[in-house]
Amino acid sequence: MASNGISTLQYKRDRQVAKLDLAQQKRIAQNTSPKEGLYAHTAGKTDYDLNLLPSVYATGNNDTNDRVINGGPLQQNRPWF
Repeated sequence: MASNGISTLQYKRDRQVAKLDLAQQKRIAQNTSPKEGLYAHTAGKTDYDLNLLPSVYATGNNDTNDRVINGGPLQQNRPWF
């Protein structure tokens, strides 16, 4: 079990969102300067859009057949905009 509690969440969608929230916090913390830092190439891009992910699990459901498949070509820096 992870110390952040993400792995103990019941639904896959909740885990997916929690991981993105954690990554968002890290991006904000590590990108203190737009020209330096780990995420300098995506400076200012700290928000994410679930619709840019390849697939999103349905809310309150762990059935992989009910997930939303977002088609289209892969985009650099996805799901960050």
